[in-house]
Amino acid sequence: MPDATQQEEMIVLINAMSTIITEESLLILDDFQRVSDIDEILQLVDWMIENLPPNLHVIISSRRTTTFPSLNKWLVIDAIFE
Repeated sequence: MPDATQQEEMIVLINAMSTIITEESLLILDDFQRVSDIDEILQLVDWMIENLPPNLHVIISSRRTTTFPSLNKWLVIDAIFE
């Protein structure tokens, strides 16, 4: 999709993952510190995590603490459903 925005490409990726992944699965983003200071990537990964299929879980490995825009929201949701 040569004219697609990055978010449109993420939508295509998530839709594909939703149809292909039928079991509980992990998506591992390793060495995230290499891109964690790029706001556009943080926004895209944040959006992706918000829209993943329920059976796909994300593990982010980084040598630095990374703060996502939705982190507080995720913590509250996790606390509610414990």
